[in-house]
Amino acid sequence: MLATGNPRQSLALAERALTRSGGAPSVKLRKARVLAAMRRRRELRDIVAEVRAMAGGNGELLWHAGSLCFRNDLVAEAIACLADAARLLDHPPALLYELAFSRFYGGDFAAAEADLDRLLARDPGCGSALYLRACVRQQTPERNNVADLRQRLQGSTSARPNDRAAALYALGKELWRTWARTRRRSRRWRKVRA
Repeated sequence: MLATGNPRQSLALAERALTRSGGAPSVKLRKARVLAAMRRRRELRDIVAEVRAMAGGNGELLWHAGSLCFRNDLVAEAIACLADAARLLDHPPALLYELAFSRFYGGDFAAAEADLDRLLARDPGCGSALYLRACVRQQTPERNNVADLRQRLQGSTSARPNDRAAALYALGKELWRTWARTRRRSRRWRKVRA
């Protein structure tokens, strides 16, 4: 990205490469990475909008643009790019996780949970998705994922070593929140009865 160590020189090189390429979207994304390193987010936003308009059916390009936006706190742009990329690339699990995380960060919890459910249908043992789902949903004694997590842990055959640990952590988080809410309710009930 900044091979020269000098951001201005790197930006000049990116401009030169962009001119030589005729404005290729992939080269525009390289320039956007340099702008991100320089903390020039307004220009970054403009370039991502151009790349999004030029991407057409290139889901990979949109995925990279969305990731770059999210890393630079451009959440709305990230969600738009990642949603388009997911539609074009037939919802790969890694992209669905990134989209769900972006939506969670942006405050759209229902859409984030729907993306996580779609991801877990494709990759049932994905521990990071199970944990994020535990963070997204407000657990109550009536509405939680405890039974689902227990079932997934009993039938877990994931080859990834961290998946089981993340799923156990998600189960602990859900059990704790459910227990804490039940305990608060019982305290309130005792006060009302007294």
